Amino acid sequence: MVGSEETEAGDGWDYDNWLDNLFAGDDTETVLAEICDTFLSDNGWDSDQTLAVLDLNKMDNYFNKFEAMSAAIKDKVNSNKSTFKQVINSCKKYEDFSRFGLFDGKDFLNKLASNSTFTSFATQINDAKTALSEMIIHNAKGTAAGNSNGLAFFAPLGTYGTATSYPSNQTHFNNWKALF
Repeated sequence: MVGSEETEAGDGWDYDNWLDNLFAGDDTETVLAEICDTFLSDNGWDSDQTLAVLDLNKMDNYFNKFEAMSAAIKDKVNSNKSTFKQVINSCKKYEDFSRFGLFDGKDFLNKLASNSTFTSFATQINDAKTALSEMIIHNAKGTAAGNSNGLAFFAPLGTYGTATSYPSNQTHFNNWKALF
């Protein structure tokens, strides 16, 4: 899957630079990386643009590790809500965070792991971080994109999201949702 953490601006994808390679039979990962890199080339490596390739075959492992981490930290989050929200608020944010609550996942996991309130959960956090890193197989970002690492997380902290806004038939990240 190819996707962007940030809204895609500019002229969009540069099909001329990678479509021929697709038809020539280049391997999938090479073509997907070209999509990301040519998008950034066309829209400025000095911009805040992002585009990443995710290996969805690794999604189950990532899901399981992330949900296990979320379950493990639940009691600590419930007794330290303001600290947990401070960690989220310190992360790289996307679009209009106050409305949508989107932030970088790896940046979040790094900051959660380094926060003294959550250090006792280092194993679970590192397992989630490893699974996330294995799922993100290519990440292209402009120099102004900061701590953009390939996958944005959603926290129901903005005006358009609450934990109850996403029932189980829309998200299976129920342990994550329970943190809010």
